[in-house]
Amino acid sequence: MQGDAASLHRLAVILLDNAIKYAAVTLRLAAAGSQAVLTVHNTGTPIPPDRLPHIFERFYRADPSHTGSGTGLGLAIAQSICQAHHAAIRAESGQDGTTFRVEIRKEQGEHHGN
Repeated sequence: MQGDAASLHRLAVILLDNAIKYAAVTLRLAAAGSQAVLTVHNTGTPIPPDRLPHIFERFYRADPSHTGSGTGLGLAIAQSICQAHHAAIRAESGQDGTTFRVEIRKEQGEHHGN
């Protein structure tokens, strides 16, 4: 996979930091065909469906009552990092919590295993 290592590290830290503010977290990184897939799942209170489309907007907070640290920029930055790497990021939220999924194309010609 090609990309700026520092930016991809920052992407993972943003998603983890965001998740651990709310509940227990599961992190997975896996290969899926021609893509690497990073999922971050937290078991916290689900994001209401009407707020989910806005979570990647600058300064947006899905839970305005949350008084913890943060500026509401983390997920907007995560989305910018994904766009710069031609990756897709999306969030799904339901009764079991919220999952962020990042799909990034592995470098062409990259081979794994022996």
